[in-house]
Amino acid sequence: MSDFVETPKMFSKESEEMVLAGIMLYNDEYHDISRSLNKSHFYLLAHQEVWEAIGKIIIDGKEADPITVGHAVEGSDVIDDGILFCQQMIPTGFFIQGIDQHAEIIREYATRRVLANSARELGKAAVDNSVSIESIKTMAQATALDLVEDEAQDVVVDAGALALEITEHIEKIAGGEVEQGAIGSGYPEIDEMTGGYRKASLDIYAARPGMGKTAFLTGSMIKAAVAGARPHIFSLEMSRRKIVQRMLSQISAIPVKKIESAGMTDEEWARYYKAVKILNNIKITIDDTPGLNIAQVRSRATASAIKNGTDIIGLDYIQMMNAIKPLPSRVYEIEQISRGLKEMAKMLDVPVIALAQLSRGVENRQDKRPLLSDLRDSGSLEQDADLVAFLYRDEYYNPDTTEFPDQCELLIRKNREGALGTVRLHWSGETTTFSSLNLTSAMTGASI
Repeated sequence: MSDFVETPKMFSKESEEMVLAGIMLYNDEYHDISRSLNKSHFYLLAHQEVWEAIGKIIIDGKEADPITVGHAVEGSDVIDDGILFCQQMIPTGFFIQGIDQHAEIIREYATRRVLANSARELGKAAVDNSVSIESIKTMAQATALDLVEDEAQDVVVDAGALALEITEHIEKIAGGEVEQGAIGSGYPEIDEMTGGYRKASLDIYAARPGMGKTAFLTGSMIKAAVAGARPHIFSLEMSRRKIVQRMLSQISAIPVKKIESAGMTDEEWARYYKAVKILNNIKITIDDTPGLNIAQVRSRATASAIKNGTDIIGLDYIQMMNAIKPLPSRVYEIEQISRGLKEMAKMLDVPVIALAQLSRGVENRQDKRPLLSDLRDSGSLEQDADLVAFLYRDEYYNPDTTEFPDQCELLIRKNREGALGTVRLHWSGETTTFSSLNLTSAMTGASI
């Protein structure tokens, strides 16, 4: 006897009819409803065909009423008399009320069906000793991703309608009614060129070891959090304790070694406690699980977005991630990871700030400032990224002859939404802190 009880009813015929009838009477509702609903959410095959017909008619700029929709579905395998079928869905005196709630009911039942089917498959796999635990986990992760990505994939967006929506939003920004959607990096010079961290964008900051990649990421996430953002950081190399110690050092301007050894002066202790208070009052979450694959990162990022309201994701760093399954070469694996990060940014509608490590090839040149070609051996990072910037500290390579001591060059080599160029930042090795060149104080004070 099966351990799984078949649910007698996994759909609502009434809700499906209410949504279809409402849209046939009020076509304007289609654009809003179709953002959260698609054909696969409907349980009854006849309702799936009606929904698809409604969408095609409206997208063609025509009126989708019971007659036009009925003609479109006439003679299908599951509908004999299309016009009669559509007319019967609309009761006498029908008026639109609660269509959003009925759409949500349809989605909930669709999700329950997916979960029920997945539970059955996972149950079968769990009792089959020939199936590995890792395979079962992957099946579970795939189910979670399917649920998260359950958007209206088969709906064509009307460009004209979207243009009007964008214009309305821009007008509100111009009138000061809403803020721009981007999150500031914390460095005005960078934001002037990039527009900040934009929703649904994949920004890659790459460098050779020792340039300060992790410090740049943590410092930027702190500044973003102080401004009201809710960052989630995947630290695949450094432990969460080390990350937080660095953050405390960056905020307090106290060297990490002093914090680790508790060898601070009274004045430094006061700054340290102030830094602890700042870090405690902002919302930064950290996941330091090593060796995650892209499916796991996406699943955990989604959970954080739901639980913590995460609106920006930092990842340190791409080459420390694993592929979901082994591929012929590491280049292909990086391509899978890169594509997955971009899809995650779009899926969650948040900026993803990913660090990447450059190969030793940079070291073989006289001018060691990185170029886009240095990323081309790393799969499709350059192609998938909306922004690519490199960190370069001349002092690291030329300590005695550099013209730019205590400085870092941020080389913006690709920028879909803005300019290319170089931004110079001040660098403090003791506290692993970046700051604007015109700011001489620590983050505690002028910057926070």
